[in-house]
Amino acid sequence: MIETASLLAVLHGDKKILLTGHSDPDGDCLGAIAGLFFLLQGKSVRVTGVIEGPVPDRLSFLLPQEINVIEGDEQKLPEVEADLAIVVDSGELKRLGRVEQIVKGLEVINIDHHPDNEYFGDINLVDENASSACEILGLILQDKIHLPPRVMEAWAAGILYDTGGLRHPNTRKETLALLASWMGTGMKLHLIQEKLFGRQTRDSFALFQKALGDLRFGRGGQIAWTVIKEEKGGPSPREVTQKVIDEIRGIAGVEVAILFVDQGAGTKVSFRSSNFPVNDIAARWGGGGHVRAAGANLEKPFAEVYSEILTAVEEKMDEWNY
Repeated sequence: MIETASLLAVLHGDKKILLTGHSDPDGDCLGAIAGLFFLLQGKSVRVTGVIEGPVPDRLSFLLPQEINVIEGDEQKLPEVEADLAIVVDSGELKRLGRVEQIVKGLEVINIDHHPDNEYFGDINLVDENASSACEILGLILQDKIHLPPRVMEAWAAGILYDTGGLRHPNTRKETLALLASWMGTGMKLHLIQEKLFGRQTRDSFALFQKALGDLRFGRGGQIAWTVIKEEKGGPSPREVTQKVIDEIRGIAGVEVAILFVDQGAGTKVSFRSSNFPVNDIAARWGGGGHVRAAGANLEKPFAEVYSEILTAVEEKMDEWNY
């Protein structure tokens, strides 16, 4: 593929590279950036990483200390000298937050797995069948270039994160074969699993408990939802978001799980389902994602939006005869 050749040329070239991904990054985004950073750094490519936070504490182990994390509108954007930007795990440039200002005007390689990707790059490595951006990178490069252990570990972490520890439907045979090949080099997958999912602070666990304690059901138990209130100085909801919504979706009879994050003036909403398409619902509020995993950011308080969203889900389920 021409696109693959272009990516390899970057890894062996003399361009100055900017690495970035979507704001409020998750494990796949951070893992993809980290692996690319280590790979480029090892080849003496001039590389700068910039991402808009916050970065959850439990995922901070993924982030190389050299990556610039932008926190809040008051923080000045770093001055970056770059010819080309590699953007990972983002369906559109606006998802980069303030970092979009740095990317504008640069040549862009877009590496993503979301079906609603806008193909905004000069080179687009987009595969909606892949479990993650990390899987795309691994499949493209595994037989083309030597991957140091920490590159494989970073990308394995991103794959594990986006597949929920290989439990989600996006886990496919290519996913398992890729991880198996890396394990064949000595990579300890269970240790990465432990870092991602095996530990959390007491405050985060209390947030998790409260979210499940506030769980509500609708439509005869087919819809389940809860809300987490974001508190200044408290644990980040991102610390428990995936765990909460996966637990809800795992309840017998639940087809659609919804998690609201009450941010005061705004609301984040995440959707997960077993079979029902939720990306169309997220798109109504300017969001998107995958068919069974999607989300949106709303500039309205939780009290003004939750009933409207629940009604939209119920109406869509009626339409689909669920």
